[in-house]
Amino acid sequence: MFKLQKQPPCKHRDKIMHI
Repeated sequence: MFKLQKQPPCKHRDKIMHI
């Protein structure tokens, strides 16, 4: 979650949201 907030990438966000 911390990584996502630091750099909000579309791919990363999708992966984290999917998990």
